Amino acid sequence: MSSRRGRREEGQASIELIGLTPILLLVALGLAQALMFGHVAVSTEQAARTAARVAMANDNPSAVRAAATEALPPSLRSEATVTFPSGHVRRVSIEVQVPSVVPGLPLPDLAITRSVEMPEVNRWG
Repeated sequence: MSSRRGRREEGQASIELIGLTPILLLVALGLAQALMFGHVAVSTEQAARTAARVAMANDNPSAVRAAATEALPPSLRSEATVTFPSGHVRRVSIEVQVPSVVPGLPLPDLAITRSVEMPEVNRWG
């Protein structure tokens, strides 16, 4: 009789595991998406700072855009928009769309924007 009871408990544990697996999978995907969000935020901030440093030495907007794009990881470059909000090259704003960790899964419009402004430096005095 005890062997029948043991089999029943094993079967119940299997059913509980099957029921818990989708929940664990969703939690893992949520954590992975949160990590992706953090990665994009840090990368965008770094790219904005790099672009602002280039802007201090070079007033050419295309050179600043190129520096910002190059500072981003290759997977985020196509998702980036570089603008100069105040019309001055010294202030750089970068917006990057956060990609989904699950290919093909549409996300709401998640974008991270970082702006950096470098002080104007008098080079000749």
